[in-house]
Amino acid sequence: MTGEFGGGVEFNLLRRNALAVFFALALLTPPVADAQLLQGTLNGNVTDSTDAAVAGATVTAQNQAAGITREAVTNSAGQYTLATLPPGTYIVTVKASGFQTYNQTGVIVNGNEVVRTDVKMVLGRVDESVTVSAQTSNLQTDRADVRTDISTHTLNNLPTPLGRNYQMTLSVVV
Repeated sequence: MTGEFGGGVEFNLLRRNALAVFFALALLTPPVADAQLLQGTLNGNVTDSTDAAVAGATVTAQNQAAGITREAVTNSAGQYTLATLPPGTYIVTVKASGFQTYNQTGVIVNGNEVVRTDVKMVLGRVDESVTVSAQTSNLQTDRADVRTDISTHTLNNLPTPLGRNYQMTLSVVV
């Protein structure tokens, strides 16, 4: 039996095969996911008591819990960057010739975050050191984005309709 458009059974068979191919490709295509950066970055400036840049200072970040140590050297402007640090609490140590060794404990680096730690070096003998144990607030001045972390407990308790998950809820919010 042919309809107004012609083709009849062959047209329906072709349409059915095209739909089957479309659904098969849709099932085989992986879902697109936004990349998550699971490392953080620590950067800052190293200056002396007159706010002059200290070039060539060695900056070390040590995560005692994970046993990871990263090191960088300040450039001619006194700037340093330690990228791809795993999240955790770090001890930052700065050493430069003619200055006291600087230590700061409790520097928290989270994933996908840039933490700024500026250091002011004090003149002194090489064997002297200064330890700072106060925690500074993590004010992010390198990017303008605003974000928050959602705990696993909060995600598991989100009200979602049957057949959906929290990831679908997040894509609607964004």
